[in-house]
Amino acid sequence: MSDSRQPLPGTDVDAVVDAVISDSARPAEPAAAGKPFRGWLALLVLFVVVALLVAALAAGGQLKPLLARFTTVSVEPLSTSQPAVHAAVVAPALSSPAAEEGHEVGKETAAVTEVEAAASGHEPQAPQQSAAVTPAVEPVVESVVAHGSGSEEVARLLATIDALRSQLAVMQQAQQQLMASMHGQQQMNLQVRLRWLTDPASTLAQTQQAWEEISLLPDLPAARRDEAQQMQELAGKSFRSVQQWRETLVKWADAMNEPAYQDVLPKPAHPWLAWLVGQFHLYQAPSGQARKLDVLRADLLDAARHLSLEIWPDKAAWQSLRAALLLQVEAVYRMHDQPVPELGLPDNLDALQQDIARLHETALRWRSAGQGGV
Repeated sequence: MSDSRQPLPGTDVDAVVDAVISDSARPAEPAAAGKPFRGWLALLVLFVVVALLVAALAAGGQLKPLLARFTTVSVEPLSTSQPAVHAAVVAPALSSPAAEEGHEVGKETAAVTEVEAAASGHEPQAPQQSAAVTPAVEPVVESVVAHGSGSEEVARLLATIDALRSQLAVMQQAQQQLMASMHGQQQMNLQVRLRWLTDPASTLAQTQQAWEEISLLPDLPAARRDEAQQMQELAGKSFRSVQQWRETLVKWADAMNEPAYQDVLPKPAHPWLAWLVGQFHLYQAPSGQARKLDVLRADLLDAARHLSLEIWPDKAAWQSLRAALLLQVEAVYRMHDQPVPELGLPDNLDALQQDIARLHETALRWRSAGQGGV
């Protein structure tokens, strides 16, 4: 019987499959008589059919694509393959001999179906259970894991943002406090220097320094900064003028040489008489011109000292001193036939006193403005 059913090379595959199906579909013989023989016969026929199909596929170049498809189909997730394997292992243990034979026939039918699909060029379809479970389990797990990790990342980012915001708020508050402290310090510095400027005892040098420090305050408006710089230049110019006038007065005072008075007593030749005469001194009385020079020299030195102390002489006293100096200088230089030089002294101190008054009034105006100065 087995020789008559063996397909020859070149036999149609459909005929072979029909023969296998018809053979497996016959009613089973009694288990005691024909069970072992029919089982071995079915396995032999299946092996021969599979061998012929493999040879035909290898000759046609379709074996490697088929193996690749089988490999792809057989690689399933662990979660979907375990229940099927467990069911396949447990089922034979609980089945009866008839069920075992039916299971073998089912396996033969499934194998023949896969072979037909491979021969016809169609991909074998995976079981419906795997197709249903695979997209439902693994993507959900991945999405849950991704969602969990994404939520943790978002939570960490939000915590970092909150920490940075709190640090930024603290830094802004510290910056505002620092700016307020600096503003208060500048207000205090301005008021202190304005008190110096409004003090009548302040000198021109102190006034110049105070206006210079005020002009360097960072928060000072541009208009007030320009005015402070102008006051600084005015105070500096006044201070330099006063120093120049003081030096000029000292120079003219040094030019008024005191006359050298000589002793009018003669010196005797005898030693003892010379000693006796030397105990007494007799000088010629100074002339009126010499006394005038002494008075003029003293007045010039007093005026120079007053200028250094910034004690300004009145207009009449200054003009009288300058006129006396001019007459003496002209007399001396004309005696020697020399041109009369310039005295280097102003006619009066009105311009200087006006500048000092302007400095004082500006300081009072700034002080009355209060905190609006900065």
